[in-house]
Amino acid sequence: MKTKMSIPYLSWKSMKYNRQKTVFLILTVSLAVCLMTVFWQYLYSSRQRSAEIAALEAGAYHAEYGNLSNWQLSRLNNCKAIREVMPVQSKDGVDYVKIILKSNINCKNTLRDIENKYGIQENQIQWNIPYLDSINIGIEEILQAFCIIAGLIFVSGIVVYNIYNIYMIQNIQILGAMKAAGFDSRQLKLFLKTESIIIGITGSLAGIISGECVSFLLIPMLGNAENISVGLKVRTTPGIAVLSFAVGVLIVLLGIQKPVKTAAEKSVIEMIRYVPAYNPWRAGRKGNGKKRITLWDFCKINLNRNQKRNRWVVLSLTVTGVLFLVTASIIDGMNIENLLKLTIQGDYSIGLKDEAGRNKKSGIRLDEHILEELQKQDGIEELHPIMYDRLLWTEEDAKKYARITEEFRELGIGYEDMDSIIYGYDDAYMERCLQLTGNEISLEDIKEQDYIILVQKGISEFHAGDTIHFQIDNGASGDVIEFKIAGVLKNNITYRGYSGAGNDFILHQKRFEAFNLDSRIQRVSVTVKETEKENVGSYLEKLTENNQNIELESFDEQKEEYTAQKEALERGSYSVLIFLFCISAVNLINTSLSNILSQKRELGILEAIGMTRGQESRLLQMESAALTFSGGAIACLIGIPLGYMGFCLFRQSASYAVYKAPVMQCFLLMMGYIVIQGLIAGMIQYGLDKISITDKIRQ
Repeated sequence: MKTKMSIPYLSWKSMKYNRQKTVFLILTVSLAVCLMTVFWQYLYSSRQRSAEIAALEAGAYHAEYGNLSNWQLSRLNNCKAIREVMPVQSKDGVDYVKIILKSNINCKNTLRDIENKYGIQENQIQWNIPYLDSINIGIEEILQAFCIIAGLIFVSGIVVYNIYNIYMIQNIQILGAMKAAGFDSRQLKLFLKTESIIIGITGSLAGIISGECVSFLLIPMLGNAENISVGLKVRTTPGIAVLSFAVGVLIVLLGIQKPVKTAAEKSVIEMIRYVPAYNPWRAGRKGNGKKRITLWDFCKINLNRNQKRNRWVVLSLTVTGVLFLVTASIIDGMNIENLLKLTIQGDYSIGLKDEAGRNKKSGIRLDEHILEELQKQDGIEELHPIMYDRLLWTEEDAKKYARITEEFRELGIGYEDMDSIIYGYDDAYMERCLQLTGNEISLEDIKEQDYIILVQKGISEFHAGDTIHFQIDNGASGDVIEFKIAGVLKNNITYRGYSGAGNDFILHQKRFEAFNLDSRIQRVSVTVKETEKENVGSYLEKLTENNQNIELESFDEQKEEYTAQKEALERGSYSVLIFLFCISAVNLINTSLSNILSQKRELGILEAIGMTRGQESRLLQMESAALTFSGGAIACLIGIPLGYMGFCLFRQSASYAVYKAPVMQCFLLMMGYIVIQGLIAGMIQYGLDKISITDKIRQ
């Protein structure tokens, strides 16, 4: 027989005795850790795929330096931030080295620091931009990940706190007896924390295992919807498991701090005499003299005496509901139909490939016989030819209107390099552009005067009425042409081909001829009858398949691409929210069980004096419904305005977004909560029905 019992042994016995609490805690931690593992696996796998693609295309190195002095080369070899310095074959008599950094966190800034420290000049530097863009981890990404982790810890911590708080209340007299038997406050804290650490470790291990399984199911599905030629495979690293495990244990330790501290600070007499259901503030109030007591009266009594634990349930449900509605508002705002309506396009586009289009001296154009063939084809309703040319800004205008972005600096683009693509549209497309700008300038003005329409890209501060000056032939002859901006369009006009460093501009084709710009027809937008799409599509494929300078694009393919990207985002976002909803459901289940099971004796007495099983069932349903309705209602009141604010932030970078109030999502949220509480109350009632009135009263 065991004469001495260690604290870990007592903690283990306590976990077995309080199975309900233990199971709910382990389930909560495992759900949180599972979600954390999937989140990190997806980020890591996606980044590894991007790095591999960039490495195949441009090489797996961060930067290349040439013409280094012996001093600079020795310093690079001894630099703590650099993992490897690799000499490469000399080019034009100049020796080069490629460097690989030890860390990808802010690697662009790290390169700048190294270059400034060792005096490496711009003409010696060649950054591997594709590779840097794929693996650079910026401060913004770290903050985003931190916010997601903090939110997950907050939601899960609420649940852990509430479960432990209920546990402390229900077992306060037992803990008081332990103190009376000789436990001091330090030993009581150690007893409770040992128990929580065991639960945290068990839940974390379960979460990591389940997270790995979910990752192998979910991540490839999300990756395959991103329209990238290389599939997304699950990649892992021990750091993910370590981080997820640490977060799981941290959630439990943070959640138990206040309940453990409260229990340790109470005296033995307070703990033994403590009555969990007693609320002195409510007890001091006089009755209202009612002669008839309803089920709602009993419900209010039970809710009032468990206010503290109920508050945390409502908070947990509210946080999850708010996150759901904010996410839904942003995703619903991604209106694909509106995006496509705002574009200037037909059903198909035939155009010169970039290489052929950029070289205006090549003379390559869409042959006239191709246009003639298209006009003869049955099913084609409209043809809209498009032309374009490249012009350099004057340096004065570039400094006045444009801003040099970090990307421009990396590519070595300065004010003297700012250029734009000028697109030539026909009458129909120019009319459409004028309608979208909303300015009262006629088509005749556009055709006869030096008006131009700007396509906004967020790198300049142009407004309608401003003027822009361009240099002819890159300024070699010193000629400058001036245009007045007739209006500004959002950056969603498709089928424009390629872009320059500055904004795109749209000009009437007649003005192209007036300024001797490149008047080759380089792209044709094709509109077809709905009933003839399949036949015309097959005809266009045959027409263009043997011409290496021409490419065919489809409106439907573009729509499918946008839709697939939106669906992938929806799946990822709602998958996260399902996990959070499950965590909140665990909180609701635990609280409902605790509330109802703590009322066994009262329910037995009520049955003894005449309450039927049906009335008892409705009472339990009413209590659960009050909690879920409160959480859902508050979530809707807070989530709808917060969702609109999130939508407004999203719309700043997505002009096609259209706000749609999340009415259906609010309904689904409330229905989800109601179904959960109904199932919980029904299951508990089923268990109570098996207990006799005598056993309930003896509880």
